[in-house]
Amino acid sequence: SIVMGIVVLFSLDNSPKDASWLSSDEKKLLLERYQRDEMARTALGSASCSARAAFRNPKIWVLSLIYFAIVMGLYGISFWLPQIIKETITPDEKAIGLISAVPWLVSAAAMVANGIHSDRTGERRWHIAGPSLIGTVAFLVSAMPSVTGWYGLLSLCFATAGIMSALSCFWSLPSGILSGTAAAAGIALVNSFGNTAGYVSPQIVGIIRDATGHSMVPVLYLFSASLLIAAILVLFVTREPAGG
Repeated sequence: SIVMGIVVLFSLDNSPKDASWLSSDEKKLLLERYQRDEMARTALGSASCSARAAFRNPKIWVLSLIYFAIVMGLYGISFWLPQIIKETITPDEKAIGLISAVPWLVSAAAMVANGIHSDRTGERRWHIAGPSLIGTVAFLVSAMPSVTGWYGLLSLCFATAGIMSALSCFWSLPSGILSGTAAAAGIALVNSFGNTAGYVSPQIVGIIRDATGHSMVPVLYLFSASLLIAAILVLFVTREPAGG
């Protein structure tokens, strides 16, 4: 990662007009789109291009909470998916290894499809909130004692796909709220705060399991609640003003 960072620093073009691999028409189109996006942000009252603006903007902190909530579910299922499969589908260790790959394969297809559809329609909010709500319901279904076997696997596929699909569109939000230096600072803040869930999530899951006799059911409720919070916040923070 460090080596690639150095390579990118010296090889990445600063703007479309400096990209030798783009044609003149492509450069013109990208510059026009960039200027149009900047004008749209200004019309919507975006914050000024300063790093301080990111820290003063409450929406950036809400975005941090959204990312934290989604990553909470991501790290939770990354760490505990085999255990969830063991308790809800099968105790066979060989089967657990094979089954664990299925939700991630489904998620790969789902996140690509969600991202493509979001780009084609230009819509972002529901392409993040929608998958988060799907994950919310899927985790609740997974926690039901009657949902086992293939039905349990199906619900875990929906849950994992919901998380990954939401993440595939999430990073379009900070740059849509701030621009310039403020966008860079805002993205750094959101990423730093959100990734603390990578530590918090496994810790909370461990505490819950110790307190409940190593049951995964309360953990599934936790992941469901986390994604529900993310969906609600997404719809709130990016809501356009009336008449806009």
